[in-house]
Amino acid sequence: MQYSETREQAGDLAVAALRRMAETGQPANPHNFTIWYVYLSGRDPGFNEMFDYLLSTDQPFSEKRMAQLYARCIAFDGGGEASSRDSALFEVSGQVEQSVDAVLELLRNAGADTAHYGKVLAGFGGEIESASGDQVHRAVTDLLDETRRMTERSRSVEQSLAASNAEIAELREQIITISNEALTDALTGLRNRKAFNDSLDEKSKETIESEEPLSLLMLDIDHFKKFNDTYGHPLGDEVIRLVGSCLTACTKGRDVACRYGGEEFAVILPATDLNGAATVAEQIRLTVASKKITRKKTSETLGTITLSIGAAEWQSSESLEDWVQRADEALYAAKDGGRNRVELSVKDRKPHLSVA
Repeated sequence: MQYSETREQAGDLAVAALRRMAETGQPANPHNFTIWYVYLSGRDPGFNEMFDYLLSTDQPFSEKRMAQLYARCIAFDGGGEASSRDSALFEVSGQVEQSVDAVLELLRNAGADTAHYGKVLAGFGGEIESASGDQVHRAVTDLLDETRRMTERSRSVEQSLAASNAEIAELREQIITISNEALTDALTGLRNRKAFNDSLDEKSKETIESEEPLSLLMLDIDHFKKFNDTYGHPLGDEVIRLVGSCLTACTKGRDVACRYGGEEFAVILPATDLNGAATVAEQIRLTVASKKITRKKTSETLGTITLSIGAAEWQSSESLEDWVQRADEALYAAKDGGRNRVELSVKDRKPHLSVA
């Protein structure tokens, strides 16, 4: 964890952290100190939002909850270099700003026109008080001309505002589309690696607040490289799409299915313990194994594909990065154990194996 405070600032934060631990009756151990230090420094707005919620609801700071909060403090950030999405969002945001400026200019002009028309009306009232018939006729004619001009200007402003409103609405849809595309794998329609990291962060916050279990599946297509080399990348892409559709069919509710990268996938399972995760993993494994791969052009059957799956339940004492690593290690244990099987992380309990 990187710290950017000066020596003086760090000293002030340390004193404040110790004071808050004393006020809340928490042991002054390194983990609790880290939690309060990060919170008081304001370095992580997401963590502060979650911690503020716990404070506002007077939820007890049990040993388990503090361990989860500590894990959240040191959780990895799956960000990276700025993507093309960021550039696109920046560009669209600039367009929105220009549209808003144009609307404001229209409103300013409309205000000036209204003020001018008000002066004309006031002048008309003064003119007719002591005017002759001809003078009244000329004043009424001038007023009618000014009214026509005002009507035209108002109509023009209304049309311009309507056009600007439509443009802003279209830009808003572009922003939504860009954001969704940036979090979606184009080949499968599942969440991508960036969305996976974001979802891990989000679901861990929810788990800390609810104290519900949280599990993770890491999945890999068996012998995919050999299949790809034998039948070509287009058919390999079809296999990846097939697995993606099976994951969609086998997950529901708050579950988050993702394409982790290449032929590897991940499924985040909120409110699911290790036994529940094993059940979901087995359902996915059997569903994929039941599908036959067919070459569309020739209707030739190429056999079936299988998955190796690793499962791990998040422990309150570990970071998200360590949790993902445990699930990945369980996946490779399934590969080493013969493939087409589900392996549970040994940190959770004795390994569970299943073979077709």
